[in-house]
Amino acid sequence: MADDFGERVKNILTNGDFIDPHVEVTKQHHRWQPLVVTETFEGIDEAERQALVWDVLEKNLTEEEHRRIEFVFVMSPVEYQAEEAA
Repeated sequence: MADDFGERVKNILTNGDFIDPHVEVTKQHHRWQPLVVTETFEGIDEAERQALVWDVLEKNLTEEEHRRIEFVFVMSPVEYQAEEAA
């Protein structure tokens, strides 16, 4: 089933070492785009956030599976709420 990979990515990120994560995974043109919202990202820059997320993904996915992910959106809860309100 096509959604199995998206669910797997969601479970991997939800069970990663993040504080109370909110994870959504969408598919755009055959590539996946996870969104991770967590307090873990408060006060750290985009590059460090990406490194934390990709570390979790790399430990749990094959190289071929990595290529199925187009981009990972990373936000703190405050940033997410501001974007939702806009």
